[in-house]
Amino acid sequence: ALPGLWRELTDGRTAAGASFFSSRPRVASARASAAKKAVAVYRPSHLLYRNLAYPLSATPLTVGMSPSVAAQGIRVAGDAGGVDPAHCAVQLQGEKIVLTDLSSNGTFLNDRRVEGPVALNVGDAIRLGTTAETIIVIACLDRNET
Repeated sequence: ALPGLWRELTDGRTAAGASFFSSRPRVASARASAAKKAVAVYRPSHLLYRNLAYPLSATPLTVGMSPSVAAQGIRVAGDAGGVDPAHCAVQLQGEKIVLTDLSSNGTFLNDRRVEGPVALNVGDAIRLGTTAETIIVIACLDRNET
């Protein structure tokens, strides 16, 4: 294949000296891209916090130090400075799972501060305020799914 490419690039002319290619195909990034697409096929169905999976629905799932008793929520355990009583909310909106920051200390998605509502993907990491508390976005599959 290389001699054919050489002829195509040089129009069959011979040149004095050597020619070097400055780039090559990026096979590894193509594999990584394919793997990422495979994960993106599944819509998030749960939030994973301290080994417990919390289901997502159209009803907001509030995350914080003391989420509303009337609302479904995840109570952040331990000494979680920088976490508000109702820190953020996650819910199904249309076909997407959306994270909304409700805090004064910030909510971070994959180490980037959330500005307004943002759609979540499987594998995303949600960090609350200045703590190390992390919630992972996951998809739970039926037994017959692979």
